[in-house]
Amino acid sequence: MPRPALQTSLMRKVGINSVVDLIFQLEIQLIQKLVFIYEIGEERPLGETRALSDLRNRRAKAAFGNLLRGSLKNRTAFFGASKSCHHLAKNTAIFGLPSCRYKISTAIHASSSDKLNVMPRAPKFILEAESQEEETLSAATRKMRMLRSLVCGNRHEKAARAQGFTLIAGVDEVGRGSLFGCVVAAAVILPENTRIRGLRDSKQLLREDRERLAKIVEQKAIAIAIEEIDAATIDRINIYQASKLAMTQAVLKLTPAPDHLLIDALRLNHPCAQTSIIYGDSLSISIAAASVVAKVYRDQKMREFHDQYPEYGLASHKGYSTPVHLAALEKYGPTPLHRKSFRPVAQTSLPWDTPPQVEIIDVPVDALPA
Repeated sequence: MPRPALQTSLMRKVGINSVVDLIFQLEIQLIQKLVFIYEIGEERPLGETRALSDLRNRRAKAAFGNLLRGSLKNRTAFFGASKSCHHLAKNTAIFGLPSCRYKISTAIHASSSDKLNVMPRAPKFILEAESQEEETLSAATRKMRMLRSLVCGNRHEKAARAQGFTLIAGVDEVGRGSLFGCVVAAAVILPENTRIRGLRDSKQLLREDRERLAKIVEQKAIAIAIEEIDAATIDRINIYQASKLAMTQAVLKLTPAPDHLLIDALRLNHPCAQTSIIYGDSLSISIAAASVVAKVYRDQKMREFHDQYPEYGLASHKGYSTPVHLAALEKYGPTPLHRKSFRPVAQTSLPWDTPPQVEIIDVPVDALPA
């Protein structure tokens, strides 16, 4: 039956002419049946706990109220409320009302189409500081606080194992933003259900914690591989491609070979199944393990290079663009291990780029040949 015909027949059946009244009547029926079913503890939507179902339906009831009162401010709010209402209607299929979801959808959009056309679009979301103290913080500090609030666990590893994969490798790189030396990537395969207390993104850990956790990872891991790409190659193929190359080669070194990769916000040119995770080193224990292993390895190399180039202070900043490092670059110029394609290094005047001082000798005019 076409939608208008269904709506008309439904309205005639209940004896009302207002679509809004129809929504209200349906809402009453739904809420009564939902309360009844949850009070006696019977069925609920597959895969949902009772608490989650109750929460979803409370939100749906609130959305119904907002729709009826017309208190929604923009299109985004309307569609969100409409989706919640549809979820509530879907749940009622277990009560012998299979068409209820369709009736609600028809009623909502028929009654709200005119209002929807004149609704403004939702304003652009801007993350505002929660306090005056946060207003003075830099964007990097706010991001670090956000990363610290994330929970690093094995949820992504469990999801991969649920698909039939057994050897899951976490892959990450360090040194991508450094001005000096190599970029290092590590790949780590951990046993199933591995838990390492305190393991998270290496940038959020102190040196002693990183080194302690790296030893634990080495003890527990099924396989670990590390690969580095030198500064000359970075200058030749760019840092993005060099990072991917280091990750790919680290994966190829793993024995046994993995059948699934968890990667921090990248995809590699590798036939293995992959999952790219934004902020993966703060969410996946495997990626965090790779991050810690790679960071410890690279930091040790930077301390060794500090003995060779002590004037640059590599032991403290590890080659990154700090004021101390930039001042040393300006004073001494770059070393052969600096990345010449990076702007702070490229803008530094090299000693051999300075034209030699030419002594100007005044020759008397009468000494010149006629």
